[in-house]
Amino acid sequence: LGLPNLALVSARPAHYGTGVVLHLRELEGRATTLHAATLLRAPGAASVEEVNPLEECVNAAPESISFAPFEPRFVRILLK
Repeated sequence: LGLPNLALVSARPAHYGTGVVLHLRELEGRATTLHAATLLRAPGAASVEEVNPLEECVNAAPESISFAPFEPRFVRILLK
């Protein structure tokens, strides 16, 4: 991901649609931003959505995802 204070906690197949859900967490106690373009570089990635733990979309097609200190976020990468 290119951000040393951001950890990939888990990755799993999406329950809905074709894609992968990433559970990400900020680790060092400082706010950070992950740009969607970073995730779209993955082979086969078509779009990115921020979702809640139940995979309900909370932000369709974000340009970036902001993390508060120690905050977890869930991101779904939809595949082509």
